[in-house]
Amino acid sequence: MMKMMRFAAQRVLLLGTVFSMALGAGPATRPTTRLAMPSTLPAGSAVEAVQGYLRAVRAGYPAEAVAAYLDSFALLDLVSGADAKLAGDERQEAAADIRLIIEGSWQVPGLAEMMRTSELSIKGSKAGADGLTQIDYVLTVTQPRRVELPNTMYLHKTRDEWRIVDMNQPNQPRMSEALRSGYTLAKKVDASVKLEPFLFDLMRSVRRKTAGAATGATTRPSGGATTRPVGR
Repeated sequence: MMKMMRFAAQRVLLLGTVFSMALGAGPATRPTTRLAMPSTLPAGSAVEAVQGYLRAVRAGYPAEAVAAYLDSFALLDLVSGADAKLAGDERQEAAADIRLIIEGSWQVPGLAEMMRTSELSIKGSKAGADGLTQIDYVLTVTQPRRVELPNTMYLHKTRDEWRIVDMNQPNQPRMSEALRSGYTLAKKVDASVKLEPFLFDLMRSVRRKTAGAATGATTRPSGGATTRPVGR
């Protein structure tokens, strides 16, 4: 059963947007250097949230970027569906799993260096039918070769700031859709599989794939939700 769960998790990595940029990153050409930690003040607009998030990622602070600009609970609700929202500790842990998945995806060997030299260009903004604001942008990277990578993020405004809810690349499913598809596949193997354990297994798979660049989070912490990274 665990083997099939891991297969489903790996399918998400292959089909989803979490690793879509990382797959072409290649090995690091020199040791990655982290820049000074940029400001992560609350974003007053959707564009500012995208800029702030990617500015922190490019500087080498993916955990801080995720904590400051991602609404992991809203993303979780897209994965589970409105009629099956998680609650309590299970909801807290599932949202933390999502944050760790995204943090880990930025720590693929070579990707941090590729991002450090990238340039961001905002291409457009529009309101979506789902209530989210869509920001289209292009990352131009120069390592290991110069290439333009179009991307899209979907955001909403909370009470006093803008947060990222979902993301994708052209001709790729949104991250929420990729996670939901992987979970659906896992449930076909075992109908008793719950969403949070599936996300935790996926998070461990991401961490194993980034071994050497990301450490920890390979065993379930004790103490429930209070031991998971704090964030939205």
